[in-house]
Formats: sequence, structure tokens, C-alpha cells
Amino acid sequence: MNAALLEAWTRFCRGEAPTFDGDENVLLEEVASPEDLRAVLEHVPEREVIEPRLARLLGLETPPRFEGPGRYEELERTAARALLEYRRLTDEAGSKRLVKRLDALTLVWTPAKKNGRPMASSSSWNDLDGLVRDVIRTTVVGAIVGDDGKLVPSVATLVSGIYLLACDWEMVGYLLAPWLAAPYDPEPMLTLRENGLSIALVAKEARLVYPPDDAEGAANRAAIPARELPGWAAPEAKAPPAPKRTMDPSLLHAWRQFCLRPDRLGADAFYTLFMEPISPPELQEVFERVPQGDLIGPRLAQVKAPDPVVPPIDGPTRRQELEELMARDMAQKASLAEAAGQAEVATALGTPRFTWGTRQDVYAAREEASDFHAEVVSIVGDHCRAAMTEDSWLRTALTEAIYGATTDYDMVWYVLAPWLESDYDPEPAFLLREHGVMRVFTPTGVVATDLRHPPG
Repeated sequence: MNAALLEAWTRFCRGEAPTFDGDENVLLEEVASPEDLRAVLEHVPEREVIEPRLARLLGLETPPRFEGPGRYEELERTAARALLEYRRLTDEAGSKRLVKRLDALTLVWTPAKKNGRPMASSSSWNDLDGLVRDVIRTTVVGAIVGDDGKLVPSVATLVSGIYLLACDWEMVGYLLAPWLAAPYDPEPMLTLRENGLSIALVAKEARLVYPPDDAEGAANRAAIPARELPGWAAPEAKAPPAPKRTMDPSLLHAWRQFCLRPDRLGADAFYTLFMEPISPPELQEVFERVPQGDLIGPRLAQVKAPDPVVPPIDGPTRRQELEELMARDMAQKASLAEAAGQAEVATALGTPRFTWGTRQDVYAAREEASDFHAEVVSIVGDHCRAAMTEDSWLRTALTEAIYGATTDYDMVWYVLAPWLESDYDPEPAFLLREHGVMRVFTPTGVVATDLRHPPG
């Protein structure tokens, strides 16, 4: 591989140069082996996402070819998937006219002409085929420059190189698929391409254009109306729009990189990570590289939910049930205090006494008993940190980030409970918060207020 070109690319990826001093298509043309590709992607964010896709686009992997007697049935199924992706994408774009025309198509096997395309008049060619490809281009370009997620410069440059090589927005879409907000999967078209075929939308036909090698097997294949293709059932209702991404992309990227190599310096940088709303896709990205993230992520979503996620407690027994929850929480904390050698704290917590008042009463009690309340928080925190299976800078960073969003260590331990190897259960504290109880621990019991049903 051209060493000077690779050096210029590396400087650009590292941020040492404002632009890439070279041609991105030439850079990709220089990639002749997996080792070359790894060198090109060494300093590119999301390398693990891009590398297998780019390897396939550049032909560095053996393409999945259909062979044997079932080849043509498999190709028809793949073509059906590709056409369904066109239909889904145009439906998402709100083009009812295009959806109707796609529903009326017939899949027809067509031999390639000299230019690899079937014969067609310019008017019919540019009409349906061009309109659908405009929708594809708009969707893909939106991933690069739209509000749904801007790409870092190095990835955007690779995208440009792929387009210059392939002159096909569907191939660019395959590279960008992890970033696309629209429900579009270009993989079926790539599979057809790797098998030597393409699709051309001409008049009322979806022409499955095959090479000379397939002439014997494809020539006698019957035409199939689109509505009879596998899986062509029209959706009953339009899919809801993709959740709006709200996190700072640079902060999310920094977090994902930190998860790969947690260190002390990085652990202090994510206090604001969860302060803003988080969409479901972003939540998945945040916890993708976190041990047991599939269990921790949903707990964070519960804590951050704008409305309670548990059934309400109403009626005349509400206060009694809330006091039972507080008693369970106090009993657990008393056990931790006793184990820590804090006998006075254990005794105070082990005798449940409740004083109900206003929000101001709770603030006043916290002011007066701040040392005792802080001691309870410290005892629980010391126990939870020591009982965690995950003991790393990642734990430190998540602890700070969750506290930054909740200012409540009980919620921190609730979210991180999947890491706890302990009999201590933070759920009662979480349920109290969900039911609108604000409380403070004092040497003489708990002072609490019911925010859902304030006194007076």
C-alpha cells in the first residue's frame, strides 16, 4: 500500500490535519488485503462496525454466492427482500404514489445487455427507477449531514470513497446501515450484486438482470407479481418514526471508546453522560460494551422515565404500604450498619419511626440531621462498592454518571444492582421514589413527605 497516502490518511484521522491530502477512492483502491484495511481503519472511530462491511464492499471476503439447483429460488427470494426494502423506504418517506407503483410491479428475469443493464427507454428508466433511487440517496445522505446523526470526518470521507468507487448509493447505504435512522437494509442488493445480478425498475417490471452464465437457468423462470413475492404483505399501519437522538454524538463516541480501555483520567469525564434524555437506540449504544449492560440499561431507563413505571398505590392503605416499604428499606440498611460496626446507626434504623410532613419539613430535618443521613448513605455506598463484581474505572464512571443524573445514591445502587453480589436489595428505595416519597434519615426515625398527595 502507498505509504505516503496511508500516512496522510492517518494524520487526518488523528486530527493532525484538517483535511485528507489525497483521493479517498484511490486510498480504497490501494486496499488489497485485510492487513491493508486494518491499517486504514486503525484510527477510525467505530472500526469494529465498519471493518467487516468495508471488507465485503471491497471484495476482501468471499461473497456469499448461491450455487446448485436452488440458486434461482434463492435469488428470487433475495430480489423480493430488496424490493420490500424499496417499498418500506418509500412508505417511510410518505410517497404513497411510489408505494402503489411498487405494489403493481412484476418480477421478470432479464438478460443483461452490453452495458450490464436491460434495454429501456430513457423515460421509463428515469421515472420509477430514478425516483426510488432518489429516495435511497436522500436517506443515505441524511445519515451523513442530517439531524439523525452526523458522522465523524474520517467515516464521512470513507463514504465518499465508496461512492466514487461504486457510484451506487445503496452500497454507501450498506456501509452506513448502523447509522441510518430509516428502516432500510441494503444487504439484499449487495447479495444480488455479489451473485452478478442487479434490479432495474422499468415501466411495470422489476427486472432481475442476470449475466450470460445464468442464461440457461434463468431464461425459463416465470414472472412473479410483486404481491405474490415472499413476505410482500402490506403493513397494516405505518411504523412509528425512529426515536430522536438526543445525546451529544462526541460524548457518546468518547464513552464507547472509554469502555474499550477504561482509565482513571476518563472516569472523571462522564458526570453529564445521562443528564439529557436518552433514546432507546442511544441507550443500547451506551451499554453495548458494558458487562451485563442488557440488565443495567433498562434500570437506567426506569430511573430516567418522566413518569412512574410502577403501578400506583392509592386508597386508604397508601400511607401504610409506603411505611412498609420504608421499613423494609430501613431494616436492610440497619443490617449493613451493624455489619460495619456502626451500632448507633443500626439501632436508629432498626426501630422504624415515621414522621410525615411537608417538603419543607424534610429539608429542615436534613439540615439538622445531615451528619447522620450522610453516615447512612456512606455505609450503604461502602458496602455496595465492595460487593460489586465489576471493580474498575468503568464502575467509577458509571457511578458518577448515574449520580449526576439522579443526585441520589440509592438510585445508583438500584441501576447497578446486576453487579451486586449481596443480599442488599435497593428496590424498596427505588419504589419509594417512584411513589413520590421524599425522606431523610435522622437519629430518631424517618421524616418523609408524600409528593403525590402533599398535606393540606
